[in-house]
Amino acid sequence: MNSAHAEAAVDSYEVAAVLEADGVTDVTARERHGAEDVFDLADRLFRQTPRQPQPNVPAEGPWRAKPVTHVLRGVLFGLPALAYLTVADRITGPRAAVLLVVSVLLSWSAGQGLAHLGHARLSRTGRNGAAAVLSGATLAVGVPAVAVVAALGFALGVPAVVTLIAAGQLVYVLAATVALVLGREWWLLAALAAGPAAPLAAVVVAGWSVRGVRPERPARAELAAALPAVAFGAVVGGLLIFTPALRALDPQPGATGTLAVLLPLSVSMGAAEWLLYRYRAATHHAMAVSRTFRVFRRRANAALLRASATYVAVLAVLLAAGAVLTGELPRAEPALIGPALFLALLLMSFGIRGPVVLACLAALVASLALMPFASPETIQAGTAAGLLIALYAYAHLTLRRAQLHL
Repeated sequence: MNSAHAEAAVDSYEVAAVLEADGVTDVTARERHGAEDVFDLADRLFRQTPRQPQPNVPAEGPWRAKPVTHVLRGVLFGLPALAYLTVADRITGPRAAVLLVVSVLLSWSAGQGLAHLGHARLSRTGRNGAAAVLSGATLAVGVPAVAVVAALGFALGVPAVVTLIAAGQLVYVLAATVALVLGREWWLLAALAAGPAAPLAAVVVAGWSVRGVRPERPARAELAAALPAVAFGAVVGGLLIFTPALRALDPQPGATGTLAVLLPLSVSMGAAEWLLYRYRAATHHAMAVSRTFRVFRRRANAALLRASATYVAVLAVLLAAGAVLTGELPRAEPALIGPALFLALLLMSFGIRGPVVLACLAALVASLALMPFASPETIQAGTAAGLLIALYAYAHLTLRRAQLHL
């Protein structure tokens, strides 16, 4: 007797036993009531059998954080701000401020666009595809951008050293973006041993990273997909440089203190990247172990709160260390704009780009509109607080949707 027949015999025996227990002994009655009693029996057995579900062991997720690498990337992110600190006493007056703003906006927008192109190709075609599009796009964007900064510095009569630092910072950001996307963090760190020639050394690292690959221009579809990242870089650059740029217009000393806050804020981006991975790993685990959507939403909200609070704590330590090194009191603006920037990056990692760019743009427009009514520090603190509240509320309501984490 095979297993199917055995199971059928057992079922028939159990049905007969139940019917006899209920007083139904006639064969015809058994046949008449058999079909409905089978389901009654099944329901009774289901209710009487204790459930012993096997534990759900979640599969290993793709979001594996590398703390050392993320910290290193944060240090590398902070170097442009450090370069500006070396010439902070010379960045005064409207002309130097204009050059400063142009350099930062070009650096952030071009860097974000390149990073998006590189990571998109990396996920689809691997390292060679990413190297090809990065080398082509960097040449197409970098040469004109550096030429614009150099020509603007010459036309405005800015001191040569300031023009050199502004152009060098742009070169460094573009080269560092290529190196970081392709996983050359340690090589880039070694290039800093060149000191003042670090931008050129970074170019060498970037060139070595794409060696043997023919440069390739990105397709129109890729450029269109990268536009939100470019816009995000430009708007965030404007938010970060708002107070330093306005203070640079003031002939009185004071640019150093406003520029100094950019260094811990830039370094904190390494912690932001690490926490982004930690959050994605936490929600991936929550998807695997949560039995209901309500439980997942609760766990996703708790993970968001933990990640945000941890970033605030890291940034507070960095700001305190920066205050000790510079002798300047900690300011409220970076303590507010930093968490807002972290939440913006977190949302963009889920492909939520339009609302993030619009929120940051609204904060920048509000800052510009409020210029006649308050000090730059007060304006930046107020708009950053509004942006932080808006982005956290949006993330709290949006990132608890399970379909985003599939």
